Amino acid sequence: MNLLDRAARIAAAARIAEDPDRARARVLAELMCGGDETTDSTNLARQLSALLELSRDRERPDVDLATALCRITETAVDILKIHRAGVWFFAPDASSLECADLYDVATSAHSSGGVLYRCDFPIYFATLATTRVLDAGDARNDPRTREFAEIYFRRHGVAATLDAPIRSRGGLSGVLCCEYMGDPRVWTDDEMAFVASLADAVTLALETDRRRTAERDLLHKMSVIHAQRQEIARLTSPVLEIWDSVLAVPLIGQLDADRQAATIGGLAEAISRQQAAWVILDLQALESLDATNAESVAQIAHAVRRLGAGCVLSGVTPDVVTQLIALSPDLARLPATPSLKCGLQHCLHRSCPEGQLA
Repeated sequence: MNLLDRAARIAAAARIAEDPDRARARVLAELMCGGDETTDSTNLARQLSALLELSRDRERPDVDLATALCRITETAVDILKIHRAGVWFFAPDASSLECADLYDVATSAHSSGGVLYRCDFPIYFATLATTRVLDAGDARNDPRTREFAEIYFRRHGVAATLDAPIRSRGGLSGVLCCEYMGDPRVWTDDEMAFVASLADAVTLALETDRRRTAERDLLHKMSVIHAQRQEIARLTSPVLEIWDSVLAVPLIGQLDADRQAATIGGLAEAISRQQAAWVILDLQALESLDATNAESVAQIAHAVRRLGAGCVLSGVTPDVVTQLIALSPDLARLPATPSLKCGLQHCLHRSCPEGQLA
């Protein structure tokens, strides 16, 4: 079976899988069966398995950008059998590359912070813009990489490098660098394809990080807006203490869910703090007598009664009371008065021992 046929079978196996775990199992099964070269099949299986594992990281909330980069460089070192791998990102003006993560197998440690300047390595920087993979089997003598020979390669024993530019949002954003020590090394086609796929994994990690950052910013803005709306709702339905144990709430304008919740919350706090026995809901400035407003008034009144206080409507005429009851029959149980003064008089009268509510 030729390479194209095997690739088609592998792609088909991945497409029909129901979830990532089954996709991984199917791909590995296809890779491990058949093929003319056992070693090549094994290497390809390890490469595909590593890429599938990295792809799963994108949906894990505990894998942030820094963790993703660490996993990518460790994967490069492990699969390619190299000594160091690093992810470098361009400065905003593209005048330099800064190391975001460098993994060294000798120390099993990650580091960052190194900087390469375009003015010191102009050929290398120019090559990155025009190539998919920079395969320097003899890095010290390759014209694309020999700028590093004296100041870096000889000092660290680097003989071969395999670099893949990282592209994001239509532009060049960085490079994945792989370093091999010892003798010059001929990079195989599958190794070059693999490092290019790892560079793509970095691109996906960047996009995932940007998406998560945007989502966090959006959630924060929505939280701020919600808090502001609640504060506005609280200010437009203030809870006023107009007499000992008597609270009044002027309901102004249109009552939506936020204002209803804010009013109930404010009343719960005020009734508990001031041991209020009565709450007067003044409807004089209510915007309209519709089903929404009537139901909100009924819900607020119900909450007041559950909190252990009596509830009185004020600022309503007999005709308005009739309309309110038609829209929300529960309001028929509430005393209704034409003014806030009459509502207060009702509360004070009913608070007398001989007329106190049960």
